[in-house]
Amino acid sequence: MILIISDLHFADGTTSSNVNPKAWQLLCDNIRIRAKSCTDLKEIRIVLLGDIFDFVRSDYWFSIPFADRPWNGKLNKITGYNENSAANEKNYLKVLNDIFSNTDNSCQTFFDELNKVADEYSNIPTKLTYIIANHDRPINLFPSLQAAITAKFTKFKEVEYQQAIIDESYSLLARHSHEWDSECNGYKLYNYYQKSKKDKIGAFDPKAYIFQSIGEPITMELMSGLINNLRQFGASDELLTLIKEANNVRPMTSVFDWLAWKGAVRNQDDRKKIYNSLRASIDGLLKTEFAKQWDNLVVDYFFKSDIVDKLQLLKKFIDRLDYNQIHSLVDIIDYVSKHFPSGDNEDGEHAMKELDKHKNIQFVVYGHTHDAKNVTFETSVDGMVKKYINTGTYLPLIKKIPKSKSFITQNQMTMTFLYRKEERDSNYPVCDFWHGTRTDVV
Repeated sequence: MILIISDLHFADGTTSSNVNPKAWQLLCDNIRIRAKSCTDLKEIRIVLLGDIFDFVRSDYWFSIPFADRPWNGKLNKITGYNENSAANEKNYLKVLNDIFSNTDNSCQTFFDELNKVADEYSNIPTKLTYIIANHDRPINLFPSLQAAITAKFTKFKEVEYQQAIIDESYSLLARHSHEWDSECNGYKLYNYYQKSKKDKIGAFDPKAYIFQSIGEPITMELMSGLINNLRQFGASDELLTLIKEANNVRPMTSVFDWLAWKGAVRNQDDRKKIYNSLRASIDGLLKTEFAKQWDNLVVDYFFKSDIVDKLQLLKKFIDRLDYNQIHSLVDIIDYVSKHFPSGDNEDGEHAMKELDKHKNIQFVVYGHTHDAKNVTFETSVDGMVKKYINTGTYLPLIKKIPKSKSFITQNQMTMTFLYRKEERDSNYPVCDFWHGTRTDVV
């Protein structure tokens, strides 16, 4: 039996909030229930499908000189990180240990509850597979990070780190799916640095999983920067707690709409702080060496663009406003988005192509979008099912309401279980998908 979850984004709590620790008791109770339902349980395998530990949602990075951060200074053309690898490793280890020791106890409860399950089923194989994604990309670079995480899963017989898994005994292909996200895969910048055609790579090359993307400095300098700058401007704890939720807005480009929507109803002092913090955060991101290098990828400004181009244009508009006009940002962002579409495809299309490519696979499972999905493509009379599943997130998901300028929050929990055919006495492997949502206006 396999359980797949993703996008937990455990952080140190300084610029974002963690999942309520009670979720992990509920999750593990469900693992036990599903395990008992098996006719011939072969294993307990946990697949963490990426973005489990978030190395960039932290204000620790602001304690480091600007030029010494991983996305600044002289960038390594093989990894995309600051060439001072030893300093990078030291800093990432510090952030990881701060995540482990966060006093909200979410991360430690997660370890404790999963270890209890592994201990209870010590008579069969217990395995944890960690799929490395974009917010936890440094795990690819530094074995010390892998060792620190592995040491927390004390009761599992095996812990492994992968970029994706294909397991025909479960008829499963699982990956994080950031590979198709133009802002979370740095292979094009890697290719920009390569002089020879033979050295260029594709989105699924092992080197692409190591190379940094623009998404990491955006999360740190812009999103975490927003919280850090609000603190510098003297924001109240209530305002800081509110704006931390910006990390849960999807897609990420809707963050500015959400800030404008929230800011428009705040008092004058808060609007001024949000406005000045946003300006400073965008400016901080655009000044990074990585953003400057990323901006080299697209030179046709009028017919094509990347996220850096959009932010540059957005900043020009913001600089012409004052804090009392923050509500105008929504219309400005709509203008920017219409003129510079991203062109990224839906994950469902990619899942269909992967099912066509891998004929023995029934279930394609992705994470990354935070938007849980359960889509059936094909069935047969003898019980075969072909599906695309997205594992969502355990954090709140904040989404813009279509044809509206308002937003909705979905507090959710998603579990994806897969069973070998002998575990469920079936003709084919079986998938058990559960998704619960409580919806609030935010």
